[in-house]
Amino acid sequence: MGLAYVQFYKNKYSYPKYTNTLTPYGPEIESTPVGVNLKSGSLRLKGTMTDFMSCNYMRITRDDKIIFGWIDEVNFHTDNSFIVNYSVDPFRTYKNKIDIGTQFVKRRSQVTNKKDLLLGGLSEEFEIETSQKIWGNYNTRTLVIQVIPEPAYIINNTPVQPTPYHFYFASYNPDNWQSSDVLVEFYTKLRASSAISNIITTYSLPYMNTVPLPDVILPLFEGEELIDSIEGFKMLSGTLDVKNLLTRSRLIEPPMDYNELSKIQYTTQIMVPDSGIINIPNEIWAKGNVKLRQDIDLFSGASNYMITYGSNDNLSALSIRGSSTSSIPIISNPYDTYLSQNQNALTTSLMGDVASLAVGAGTFAMAPNIISGGAVLKGASGLVSGYSSMEDKKNMSSSNPPSFLGTAMANHYSNMFFLITKYAKITNKTIVNERYGYPVETIQNVSMPTSGYTELQNCSVDSTDGTVPKWAITEINSLFNDGLLIM
Repeated sequence: MGLAYVQFYKNKYSYPKYTNTLTPYGPEIESTPVGVNLKSGSLRLKGTMTDFMSCNYMRITRDDKIIFGWIDEVNFHTDNSFIVNYSVDPFRTYKNKIDIGTQFVKRRSQVTNKKDLLLGGLSEEFEIETSQKIWGNYNTRTLVIQVIPEPAYIINNTPVQPTPYHFYFASYNPDNWQSSDVLVEFYTKLRASSAISNIITTYSLPYMNTVPLPDVILPLFEGEELIDSIEGFKMLSGTLDVKNLLTRSRLIEPPMDYNELSKIQYTTQIMVPDSGIINIPNEIWAKGNVKLRQDIDLFSGASNYMITYGSNDNLSALSIRGSSTSSIPIISNPYDTYLSQNQNALTTSLMGDVASLAVGAGTFAMAPNIISGGAVLKGASGLVSGYSSMEDKKNMSSSNPPSFLGTAMANHYSNMFFLITKYAKITNKTIVNERYGYPVETIQNVSMPTSGYTELQNCSVDSTDGTVPKWAITEINSLFNDGLLIM
């Protein structure tokens, strides 16, 4: 049996940690193999117990072949020789002879933005951040007056629903409408005459861009006689496209770096007090240019809120419906009152029916989640308690309760909404990323790593150079399945 040449090392790390850097101990020495197989062996070596207690690893060169192994045991043989038992390190010995190939990668030292279940902290308390968002026309609403037109007036191009009436507008402060001279004059003259015949009804809109509309004088008729007029109004006229006048968008900045939020347990919500809650998932933030868009119904003041994203302000996957505002009938003519009240009330009723169908269908579709998670749709009175059930509701796109508080809440929450973020408090991020990398959870082509952490699932080495024994392949598969950190 030929001689073997042995180099001893100090190896600081054992699996699952691995280092390419070894500290040599002493010179390379000759040894006599006592018993050798593919997994382990014994060598007879000269030396002292001090020598063998100063190292734990070895490289064996024999017949131009090199294997690496761990020193398992040292037995006394003679006064100046010992029997050293070792076990082969399959990874260091065969790693350059293996092609790992395509594998399912669980974690790796490459930055990803996937949710990481290893992130956490000592406290189970969630952080909550709330920011108030305000539309551009804060503390402003638009009064709508529906008027029977004079014969000479042209018919307006009202959206969706044709109407014979004219629409006059005036902006005012909902906290103090009497600060508007136009409104004070209007209601004063209405009160002074009990026979005004051309005013049908009044109500208000949360927003309307009246700048493109012409300045007009509102006429007041008793029968066919013009008895008075009021300056300071705007009027919908001609074939003007009203859609853009009743639509606005508000850019919403992410509450934090959404790439960081995506790695932890969190929810972000838009809460519109008189409408409901929209949960914004991370994939929406990732698209960028996230906006809350409000589309307002000219006939009722009801709003539909949508989350838009990307370059297309019409592209949305989430929405909730707001409530209408009360209309005030002015005249007593039964026929005109019927027409006016039906064009408003029936529109609102139809919206309520659609919303009920949507809620019912959504409830049916989400029944398993509701049963298992205990999440229920809440009305406006339950918005605050919604925080405690955010985790149960995180898979629901929105909360769209029936809303009937538009008029009542307008002065409390005029043209505002809230961005609410709830997230887990993380204290171990640096430790996790340095030691265990980042979650990948996808199939990739894997090369033999030279540094960092790699964890595979059901690893099956693709191929070798034909010299690697099966037991070594099995152990290398196991190392990658358990996770290997190369220092």
